[in-house]
Formats: sequence, C-alpha cells, structure tokens
Amino acid sequence: MRVCLDISSAMTPHPTGIGRYAHQLACALLELPDAPELSLFHNRRLTHQPPSGLEKQARSEAPWGDKPWRAFLLTGIKPPRNWGETIYQCDIFHGTDSITPRIPQPTVITIHDLTTLLFPQHHSGPNRWYQRAALPVMVRRAAAIITDSESTRQDCINRFQLPINKIHTIPVGVNHEHFFPRPRALAQSRVAQQLQLPVPYILAVGTLEPRKNLHRLIQAYARLDGKTPPLIIVGAKGWGQNPISELITELGIQNRVYTPGFVADDLLPDLYSGAEFFIYPSLYEGFGSPVLEALACGAPVITSNVSSLPEVTGDAALLVDPLDVEAIAQGMSMLLADTSLTRSLVERSTGRASRFSWKRTAQETLDLYRQTYQQFGTAQP
Repeated sequence: MRVCLDISSAMTPHPTGIGRYAHQLACALLELPDAPELSLFHNRRLTHQPPSGLEKQARSEAPWGDKPWRAFLLTGIKPPRNWGETIYQCDIFHGTDSITPRIPQPTVITIHDLTTLLFPQHHSGPNRWYQRAALPVMVRRAAAIITDSESTRQDCINRFQLPINKIHTIPVGVNHEHFFPRPRALAQSRVAQQLQLPVPYILAVGTLEPRKNLHRLIQAYARLDGKTPPLIIVGAKGWGQNPISELITELGIQNRVYTPGFVADDLLPDLYSGAEFFIYPSLYEGFGSPVLEALACGAPVITSNVSSLPEVTGDAALLVDPLDVEAIAQGMSMLLADTSLTRSLVERSTGRASRFSWKRTAQETLDLYRQTYQQFGTAQP
C-alpha cells in the first residue's frame, strides 16, 4: 500500500505536539513488518530538512506557506500535480493536522482536539475563524477520521453529527527508548548543570497559552508555603502568554517560578525524572502527551479530571478540578506531604505508560488505511 503522510507540522526546528505526532507516526510506520510504501508531503516551512529518520522518503512540497496553503484548501480546488507529486501517487493520503486537499484518492485526517470550537476564548481571532470554517469541510471531505482519544471522538460525533463508523480512536504513543525513568539525583544534577535551574522542583510542561490553565496553576502555587520547591514551567511561548508573566510578578513569586522556554527533547526525561511531581491542569486536551511522557519517566502526576486526561492516566495520577484553584493547591500539598500517595503513583506510572506505544499507534493506523482503501478505493468520498 502506498501512503502519503502530511508532515508539515514537523517541518520546524521546534515541533510541538502535532509535529511530534507526524514525525513519530511516520517513523513507526516504516518500522512495521508490513510497512507501507511511505511518501511525504508538506507545504513551505521554516526548514527544508525532513525530520530524522525520514531523509530517504520521497516527498513533495507545495510552494505556499502555512496560511496561504490552508486558505487554498478551503476552496476545494485540486492542487496542481507539480505542487505535490506524492499526493497523486498514493493509495491513501493522511492529513495529520486535521486538513486534507481535495484529491481523487481516499483521505484520512487526524483531529487532535476541538479546542478552538469548545474554548474559542482561548485562541486568536484568525485561528478561531479558520477552524470554524475548515473543520466542517474537512470532516466531510475525509473518508475516515482519527482522534487521539475517545473523549475527542465523542466531541466530534456530537459537534459534526458524524456516523460513528467514520471516526476512530487511535491513541498516540510514547517513545519508551527515550522516555524512561532516570536516577533522580542524576536527573536533578543534569537539570541544574545544563538548564541552570534550581533543584528540587515542581514541573509543568506545555505551550504558554491560556488553554493550559497556567494562570490557575500559578495562583494555586502562590497559596503554598514559601518553602515549597520552585515551580518550573517549560514550554514555548504561545498566543496570549503575556498575562502569565504579569501574574507571576503581581503575586510576588517571580523568585520561585521559572519559565525557561522551549527545552529540547533530550533534556525532557531528566526534567520529568527529577521532579517532585509533574502537574498539568489543562482545561481541555485531545490527549495530553506530556502527561504520558511524565508517567513513562516514573514521575508522580497531578492532572485535570476533564476531557481525555482520565483516559490517559487511569488510576496512575491524582485528578483535580482544573477550574478550582483551591483544589489544585490541595492536590499539590497532598503530594508534597503524603509520601505513601506519591509512592503509589510512582509505582503505577510506568505500568500505565507501557500500554501506549508508537508501534501500536502505527499498526492501528495502517489497519485503518487498509480498511479505508478497501471501502473507497480511488473514489472520492
């Protein structure tokens, strides 16, 4: 089977969750015993170098940047063949970031979440407008839809009135060769030396944007005793992040909260492994990969009791109401004071994470490609 994968979101020096999904899925598909013939597509990006492990794959590039390309897809015009030869030479095209061109072959899209529709106040105006216009078009255009969680699958079914057999839950994986527990003292030493950060510490990871609920996390942290370990919030700057810095200063905790920005993947396992605990009080997640990475590294985890997060963590995390600042503060206090609770979460963490792998994600995705091709062949759905 010939599959063309859209890796546009991975063609950047610092890919976020969706870019990492596209990259890891592509590599895992190639490692399957019954691997498809995989080609790649992307629109014009900041880098022309494909992610590691994908250098030998055939690929083509649309000549437009992200915004013009996304606008073009809304028109329903088929892309010229010289824009994307790999698009027209495949049996299945997979749009890994919820969008797909109109082409004769069956297409699959992955919808990672509906945050722009469910929480529009947490996104910029142009992004809200595009997603409201594009998602209904794309769910009709695609032959099959993947979501990362059952929570997002139900959101999509309810929002778009989709037939249940068109949309499939395939959880994302975690790279267990990279994310595994490190000795705590060694991990903390690396964090201190390479990132110049204090130890011990409490860790949060995620793009600095309103949906991550960092303002409530910071308010909750400010309620804790002044002897509480520092809070380190790792993540690239996103839309609407300025009020977070202002809030830290307003609460007078600028000497206790650190925001080092983007941290390379090779340092994340040390950060997770060396943390007193990992906290992720997001308002809504389609999956929540940082939570899975933290579990894989053996970290005690506090996260939200909403959307997909209970699906990911099972009984291996302490769940709190992300809208309740006091509940978040109490959760942090519990893990700092109750060593038996912390120990029990650590004991369950890696076992829970072991249920998720990129091999599983790739195999289930390939099975869906075959099912979709058998159903639709080369007919436009």
